[in-house]
Amino acid sequence: MKLVTIISCVALTSALSYQTAQADALSDAMLDATGQPYTKEIIEKLVVIKAGAKCLAKLGDKDGGARHSGSFITRDIEKYAKRVTGESWDDIESQDKTKNAAMVAEKIAAFRSKFSYTIDIEGDDCDNGSSALWLSYWFATSRAINQYPIDVPKLNITIKVRKAARAVTYTMSPDGTTVEYTAPRDIEPKNWAELMERPFRQRASGFADDYVFALSTSSDFVAATVLDKLVTLKVGPACRAKLPDPNAGAVHAASFFTRDIADYAKGVTGDDWTAISNQSSGTRESNRAMVTEMVAAFRKRFALTITVDGPDCDATMNALWLRYTTTIVTALRDRPPTAKAVMLDLKVTKGAKDIKVTASKDGGKISIVAPLTVEPAAWTDKLQKPFEKFPRK
Repeated sequence: MKLVTIISCVALTSALSYQTAQADALSDAMLDATGQPYTKEIIEKLVVIKAGAKCLAKLGDKDGGARHSGSFITRDIEKYAKRVTGESWDDIESQDKTKNAAMVAEKIAAFRSKFSYTIDIEGDDCDNGSSALWLSYWFATSRAINQYPIDVPKLNITIKVRKAARAVTYTMSPDGTTVEYTAPRDIEPKNWAELMERPFRQRASGFADDYVFALSTSSDFVAATVLDKLVTLKVGPACRAKLPDPNAGAVHAASFFTRDIADYAKGVTGDDWTAISNQSSGTRESNRAMVTEMVAAFRKRFALTITVDGPDCDATMNALWLRYTTTIVTALRDRPPTAKAVMLDLKVTKGAKDIKVTASKDGGKISIVAPLTVEPAAWTDKLQKPFEKFPRK
């Protein structure tokens, strides 16, 4: 019995023979397109396509998009399997297709416990052109699993293509083994390619937080590591959801205040994290690992905590709490306290009417309470005041 299940919206009594025929049509199209039996087996054993009868009837078309895209997708899956198992189905089969095809088929069937694709297309019919959205989604994810490899014991990917959807959304399980997308069927969504690859790219980057990851893509590795290791954000869920938006202001603001934190760290430790991460000696991975350790270790000497009152917040570039933050950290960089460890605490609250600062003599602990929505008078001077006693850098 074939492991592939291609489901049509016909009566159950006739569906079993029909789905087998359609499975054969699509998998045979892969064999015809590539000349490699393993591509046929991948479709039959690792892929589940849920679609209507008219859609399924198209999938084996010689000039159709599924045949063309599938030949690339199956090779991507083979490449992924090689990384996971250490065996190349293509290499084994190419040695002797007649003799080894059955052996490879068994290996692919066994790989079902480690990998599967489900493509769920709403409706009786579907686009089978070369630029069909559902095929583009499938192709984008098949590339992403190799471009941004993640180490998980198994990987199950589901792409739900829906008529009512207008944007690509996704969820990834905490352990990274399950990824489920919902994407538009007929209307091309914004940034769909980036969104399809994002869960793999983000997990591979090591930046689990969406805000940190957004900073890593718009700025650089050091900025994201500083935000991840040295800054604690206490904000409401609606506020946190806004922070990664590249069209808002939080990501842009973070690119400035994390740079100032890195400059402060360079001044007190002598370590230039950006230069180290980009140095020609070592590898990109080893240099970044070294910088990550340095930034994490610096947590003993510096931490910034930002608390924004309420479930939501202003995340535009002119948001007061972001302007407070950049002002404070620039003052820290320009006039570093004498304390060996500096802990900054910024609380932005609805109840505050003005800036209130409490600071130790050596600047080791500086606590600031500031208004959330009403801009106080001379707030820049008030935020810089606790640093003015220290010599300018």
